[in-house]
Amino acid sequence: MKKLLITVIGFVLVVGAGVAIATAKSGPDQSHVGYANYSLDNVKGLKSKLSLNLGSWTLKPLIWAASQSDSEEAKFLDNISGLDVNFYDVNAPTEVITSQLGNSLSALEANGWEKIVAVNDAKEYVRILTLTDGDVFKGVLISVINEREAIFINVTGSLHNDDLQHLVAMSNEW
Repeated sequence: MKKLLITVIGFVLVVGAGVAIATAKSGPDQSHVGYANYSLDNVKGLKSKLSLNLGSWTLKPLIWAASQSDSEEAKFLDNISGLDVNFYDVNAPTEVITSQLGNSLSALEANGWEKIVAVNDAKEYVRILTLTDGDVFKGVLISVINEREAIFINVTGSLHNDDLQHLVAMSNEW
């Protein structure tokens, strides 16, 4: 019980410090090679619902808290240096949004990103792109668009195959 209490108090203090520091360094490092520099500014029919941008300063308290549990997720989180999650309401047909988004994803592919998953069906448009350096994933971009919402997740760091499996499993839960 004492260890749990110390962990909770420590977590609260670290999160508080992380939030204070986050005002100066809040989002993912856009200079990181794995940052997916895609633009949604010109995509008509998307209305921002939630934007969560975590850089290393804001991720450190989460990584520390997860490390206290000795779980596999702690190892996975330790390899992440940035997380950018954006949820949008879709106010246009999926085909219109995906055609507008196509240019941004094509630009990523021209810069070395590899499309590893592409799903086009009547209800969903899914793309997973990765940027690798040998066996290490430097960046992962997951985009899912349907008639109601669009989700874009960009993870930066030095991820390995096991880490990618954790990421895909977590995105399936969302």
